[in-house]
Amino acid sequence: MMTEPTKLSDAANRFSVQKAPVFANAVDGRRHRLERLAGVCRVFGRFGFSERLLGHMTVRDPEYPELLWVNPVD
Repeated sequence: MMTEPTKLSDAANRFSVQKAPVFANAVDGRRHRLERLAGVCRVFGRFGFSERLLGHMTVRDPEYPELLWVNPVD
């Protein structure tokens, strides 16, 4: 189960950024990251950033931080 993300704001409240969610186990964190990576790949592809390294994205594995996931390159 994930905890609610906390919003961070600058002093003038011009913008706010959410902290990354915290998960009870690595499996839930991995699922969350894989879903976000798949979504970003789809959005980049829709806007034409799917050729070669134009749409390069990398995500770190939550359980094994020395491993990175990379979207496929043509």
